Amino acid sequence: MDTRLLALNDAAWLYVETPTMPMHVASLAIFALPDGAADSYLQDLVAEWRQHLRFLPPFNLRLKGQVLGVAIPAWEVLPDGDIDLDYHLRHSALPRPGGERDLGILVSRLHSNPLDRSRPLWE
Repeated sequence: MDTRLLALNDAAWLYVETPTMPMHVASLAIFALPDGAADSYLQDLVAEWRQHLRFLPPFNLRLKGQVLGVAIPAWEVLPDGDIDLDYHLRHSALPRPGGERDLGILVSRLHSNPLDRSRPLWE
């Protein structure tokens, strides 16, 4: 498999991360349904995403241990079809009526877990 060393600043984030202090970055984006969207729009969109088996960097990169004794870890390029999309792509919904507090609780819960380093580092 193709491998490439991480940039030093990326490796530094990995070295300072601990189980109780994840260093990954997340964002929250709020979207509105398109005008006239069908009731099944969101479910259809997620189902379409799940059809994809080919990913480009950085979505097909997984951490590999040190390469040739170098203290900097490397990225390993995964072949098409080797990404468990059910793990990386999850659809969550807030309980009705679902306000900002509920959204904050969900985002806090999702963001508090360290990323699984045996998989590509995205969810």
